[in-house]
Amino acid sequence: MTKKKTTSTAAKKPAEKKTPAKKTAKKVKEKVLENEDNSLEIKKEEKPEDGLPADRQETEEKPEVGSVKQEEGTGLTVVIPFKASMAKGNELQYAVRAWEKHLPNVRIVVIGDSLPWFGKGIIHIEHKAEDVNPQVDVAQKMMAAIASDEVPESFIWSNDDIYPVSNLMYEDLMVLKANGRLGRKGTPGSVYSKNGDRTLAALKKAKIENPWDFATHTPVVLWKKELAEVIQQFNCDKEGHLVYTLYANTLYQGFNPIIVDNGSRGSIVASVYRSDPDKGILEKAFAERKFINNNDKGWPAVKPYLSKLFGEKSRFEK
Repeated sequence: MTKKKTTSTAAKKPAEKKTPAKKTAKKVKEKVLENEDNSLEIKKEEKPEDGLPADRQETEEKPEVGSVKQEEGTGLTVVIPFKASMAKGNELQYAVRAWEKHLPNVRIVVIGDSLPWFGKGIIHIEHKAEDVNPQVDVAQKMMAAIASDEVPESFIWSNDDIYPVSNLMYEDLMVLKANGRLGRKGTPGSVYSKNGDRTLAALKKAKIENPWDFATHTPVVLWKKELAEVIQQFNCDKEGHLVYTLYANTLYQGFNPIIVDNGSRGSIVASVYRSDPDKGILEKAFAERKFINNNDKGWPAVKPYLSKLFGEKSRFEK
């Protein structure tokens, strides 16, 4: 993809401090090989600290900040956590079709449960939910993404009920988006509200005053190393937090995000949280915005539109 200039709100990876060049320490990795006579041979392969074979150390190009280096012919990787018992219908199937249509050469990784229609194109990482707190489950699925070789160092994190409805550029995903400043979220006393309160308290304890609410229910770009550090720092895999709100407030201090409106006046995303939304507003949202999302109540309202837009089978399906 051609490198483009991004706005000041783009979620660039923070610059790392440069250190003096030094001789690369080599690691020895043992590989078990099977010979033609069925005997086993242990072969040692030297690798430098950056994980590249020694004969490629000088020539291998490192990916640009914000890029995802894949094998030739593949594209950006979208990772979707999925828990079948929480689905109201075939949201995931429409989401996959929407990504294929609007982000060429996309790779799809699903972490969680599998469905019968999954084809060879989908990379499935099995993960059984271990916690009833949805945000803890999200953090644990993020850890599964971090641990998987199928997921590159930089990837797009989305959901099964987020649908691109416009052609996308990488900058559309990189740009920081927020609802406004972080405050009380959800119904007081609910699990989500408590997770939001815990997130706000954790950020204040970390000396991040007046943080942003980055839980916009839109796709975001994540880097493995920084995500792992945030999950560990705030104990997200044990206690419920809004992980991306922690991540973005921690990494992008001093950046003012684009404020999104997911209602009738927005331009980036529309959230359908009712079964009977205004049809004119909904039709306009599908025609003019980049993303549509829904909750359980909104699923019956968006399903006919999704069926019309994404009725054809994708290359990710059997």
